Amino acid sequence: MKISRPLRENRQHGDLLFPVSAYETKMEQDFEMPLSYHWHPEIEIFFITSGKANFQVEAEPFIIEEGDVLLIKPNALHGSHDCFGTQLEFRAVVFDYSFLSGMANDRIEQKYLNPLFSEEQGHFILLREKNSIQKALFEMLNKTFFVFDEKEKGYEVLVRAYLLQVVYDILMLQKGEIKPVKTNTRKSEMIRKIVGFVEENHTQRIVLNSLAAYLSVSEGYLCRFLKIISI
Repeated sequence: MKISRPLRENRQHGDLLFPVSAYETKMEQDFEMPLSYHWHPEIEIFFITSGKANFQVEAEPFIIEEGDVLLIKPNALHGSHDCFGTQLEFRAVVFDYSFLSGMANDRIEQKYLNPLFSEEQGHFILLREKNSIQKALFEMLNKTFFVFDEKEKGYEVLVRAYLLQVVYDILMLQKGEIKPVKTNTRKSEMIRKIVGFVEENHTQRIVLNSLAAYLSVSEGYLCRFLKIISI
């Protein structure tokens, strides 16, 4: 059976000539986290300016908090369901890969961009180092956000320049050479199917046996899976 890929984000980030956008979200205490699970073909750099939240990329759950930087690679399913009931503020810069690449397949693309953003290296990079490079990276992301938000003359040039500096800082924070990592594609695909089923049938009563039948697994296996993975 061919598996469809639901949950693609229905939002355009920038336009054909300038494929980049920057966003800011501020949530008061006890507000529900608004970031439902989705994916998009663009790169996203997500950073917390205040508070913390449970986050998940594909099959990997983790906590992200103030000062952390999360690079989400193209087509990776991601979202959050819990901000611990505290005030939360975060920003995101979303851009197409082509926005950074220059001459097709030049040395920069071959040596740095392709390895950094390749899905073979994993679906995300979480940076939480407490050092001067991480601090510079965080400051550069905030500068990128403010330049994009104010949109003064020539801001497009600065946004590209700042994002290239961001890429450089991320490369400097990597421990040694970037090496391929194994990802649990079966678990990721299962999560995609579960979230898609729930979203398509949220107006109806969803019972365990119907979800298990849709996934072609036993109810016992599904129970064990749901205990391991928080969605």
